[in-house]
Amino acid sequence: MLTRIQQLDHEGIDLILAAGKTWLEERVRLWPSSWGDDLHVFLYGDFRPPDSELSYPSLGITVHPENKREGSIMQGARTVLEAIVEVDEKSVDALIDAARRINLLLGSYTLWEWGNAGCGWWSWVTHGTGGGVLTKIQHDGIEHSITAILKLQHAVRRKVESALFWVREPHNLLLECYRTDILRVFSSYWNAFECLVDAVAILNPPPTPTKKEKQKEIDDFFRVQKALFGNRRKRPTVKNIQDCYL
Repeated sequence: MLTRIQQLDHEGIDLILAAGKTWLEERVRLWPSSWGDDLHVFLYGDFRPPDSELSYPSLGITVHPENKREGSIMQGARTVLEAIVEVDEKSVDALIDAARRINLLLGSYTLWEWGNAGCGWWSWVTHGTGGGVLTKIQHDGIEHSITAILKLQHAVRRKVESALFWVREPHNLLLECYRTDILRVFSSYWNAFECLVDAVAILNPPPTPTKKEKQKEIDDFFRVQKALFGNRRKRPTVKNIQDCYL
């Protein structure tokens, strides 16, 4: 797998994307023989099982009515249903297309129910078995960090505490590894970053130009624009205004 990642990297593919694609290729290679040529997935959520089999020919998806929650890893969901997704071939591109169709189905269901029912999907091929880090919660080093934060001025401490919340909040528990958390982690880390930027700005405020200084910069900007067009009369464009603002 490392050789394949390096190969994709040399082809100009981002290293993280290369690793993800290589992992999917390996999963495709280990495609369970009992599945045949179809992709098997679980649809889970807080909904009641259907009374009979559901078929969506336009998506190539069939949903079986039996609730398979018992014994599954989706213990947080009320219902777990097995679904069969048709794929043209066993490949990464086919998996991406299948995921698009599954997301369309679940997204339509969510919209139809006005977002009142949480739901998702999981497959051994696309999601894997998950993982986690089982560390021991302990005292070493933590008390020092806590006391340092408590010594910050109130406005700064609030921003730091908010950043700590966003760093902690998005991660799934080990037994909830089937839930997608990539976008939640990204957006939460971005929020944490914004909080820390605000904290730094409070400690070291950036210089704010006076109205007179701002006006001079505006005058200089449009003086340059006028010089570029010579004596021709030309009104400022939207882009000119945007560039001036920046």
